[in-house]
Amino acid sequence: MSRHLPIAIAAALMGLTAAVSSAPKVAEAQPACMPAAPANVPFGLLGPNRNVVPLDKRINLYSALGVRWLRVTTSVPATQIKRIADIEDVPAYHAAGFDIFVSLINPQLTRGGFGPDEQDSYARSLRDMLQTYQPQMVAIENEADNYPAIMSAQDYLAEARITCSVAHQMGIQCTDSGLTSKMEIALLVDWDLQKGDVGSAMRNARYLGDWYADKPGPGVGPDELQAYLHSKGVDRARAMLEGLKAAGVDRVDTHWYIRPNATSGEADKDQNLLPQVIAMLRARSGGLPVAGGEVGVDSPHMMDADLSPQDLHGLVTSLAALGVSPIIVWNPGAGQFPANLHALSLVDARGDLLPSAQGFAAASREHGAQSACQAR
Repeated sequence: MSRHLPIAIAAALMGLTAAVSSAPKVAEAQPACMPAAPANVPFGLLGPNRNVVPLDKRINLYSALGVRWLRVTTSVPATQIKRIADIEDVPAYHAAGFDIFVSLINPQLTRGGFGPDEQDSYARSLRDMLQTYQPQMVAIENEADNYPAIMSAQDYLAEARITCSVAHQMGIQCTDSGLTSKMEIALLVDWDLQKGDVGSAMRNARYLGDWYADKPGPGVGPDELQAYLHSKGVDRARAMLEGLKAAGVDRVDTHWYIRPNATSGEADKDQNLLPQVIAMLRARSGGLPVAGGEVGVDSPHMMDADLSPQDLHGLVTSLAALGVSPIIVWNPGAGQFPANLHALSLVDARGDLLPSAQGFAAASREHGAQSACQAR
């Protein structure tokens, strides 16, 4: 069967009705029903590209999948907001009943933190942005562990304190930038070592080879392993993670891209890392609940493979069972990114659903999404 199925075929495969194509447009003043899934459904999407897929088709697509959360990206200062394409669609998303998750990029932080006169101007610009988007949750930067050279842990936590203070004044929750999968594994190994559980540290360290070319050798001891983790930036990431609660962050964010029960080609490496990682994030953040601001099914060993409905269903339901919310699937749209990222897509370049979308829709139905247009 072709990967590039039209939305009507994919909807039929998912057991949805033909109402998807006739769902009311969000531009109507008083729609008979809301396309967004009920509030108890934790699942959301990032994408597809608004320049490729028209708004009404995107709304129908989200409705067919049982989406509640939509992630959009913006930046401050406010003068840059109009250059973010999806701001024009946010009123329609609100009218359709979706919850908005804003990923905030602050260009000031790329210069190495706030200057002495910049914090107040940042807070004003941030307030303007949040009033424009009216999100339910704002994420502070994106994967800050990727930028050790330009943003210290102290710089990041200073931004978090200001952002969360402004957000809370407006009734908006805040979360952090989301740690990458490789850093979360490194932090898990670091946590094992700090607890004195060397056996668990050595078992989990084998996964580091999936993401770091210079993986630690099989015969390394605890001291060598800790030095290896230090070289990968674990000290900085640990300081950010452990400072979130004091900075006022409401949820610790994960950007998880590893299949449940990933084996990485080794028969004895079949444990599920996810419960360990979620427990580690909660513990090291001071007990914060966990958000999944960006998740997907990926590993270096399956980048060129099609995303299966079973893999995606397994990932998002595992996250939901662990109490993670929201759970936002990164959905680049096949043809919009290099070929080795097509495995992450739920839609093709035209915005039509791929078979992989069945796994997402099934998980949403299991959590209460009823149909293509949710009755209110």
